[in-house]
Amino acid sequence: MNYKSFYIYVIFLFMISQSIFAQLEINGDGAASIGATSPNSIYQLKVIHNTMVPSGKIGIYSQATGAAQYAYGLRADATSTGLNYGVLGKASNGRTNYGVYGWVVGSGYAGYFAGDVYSTGSYLPSDEKLKTNVKYLNSSLDKIMLLKPIKYNYVQNTRLNLPAENQYGLTAQDLEKVFPEFVKETIQELNPGEEIKKGEVPASVSFKAVNYNALIPILIKGMQEQQVMINELKKEIETLRKK
Repeated sequence: MNYKSFYIYVIFLFMISQSIFAQLEINGDGAASIGATSPNSIYQLKVIHNTMVPSGKIGIYSQATGAAQYAYGLRADATSTGLNYGVLGKASNGRTNYGVYGWVVGSGYAGYFAGDVYSTGSYLPSDEKLKTNVKYLNSSLDKIMLLKPIKYNYVQNTRLNLPAENQYGLTAQDLEKVFPEFVKETIQELNPGEEIKKGEVPASVSFKAVNYNALIPILIKGMQEQQVMINELKKEIETLRKK
């Protein structure tokens, strides 16, 4: 690099730094804001992106790559004696709004929750245009009779955060004998977010998970079959009464 190019490069960096620091403000509590009119002590860091961009805008972009053991694009912890949100998302005034949007490339899950999940509504894709090889179920009652419903309690493991209350359901091992496509092998890391020394392998546990939603159409078909049987029995009873 010659002297002329070097000076141009320095001037360019200076201009960028001036632009950034012109938008950066820090108040007496140590709260910082970028693009906001003034820092707010409620937020340790507040970023406002109001510049009109035709393609889209991102307030904060975070990326973690190159780690041998684990990588977190964003980690958030919330601890207080009041109401805590590890992540709080809100979306409004758009063509389509997503408070939180996640996807996964390859195997895994777009979201993993070690604890109860509350939702005021839930939808799954079911449009016929998304489906192929569609076949109507002929019979499911015989398979339903092979299932073995149980009452049980989970082995308590603080890392997995499994519920302690009584549970009702099926074992994955029994279910996969009848409907193997409803069972999936999963791996849960036992120490997400904890510091791992170089060379150590994160502790994890492998177990089978089941898709209970997939049983709904099977149960519906079984009820329909039973209703046909009930109707036939009613007809036989009515015929016997008339004799």
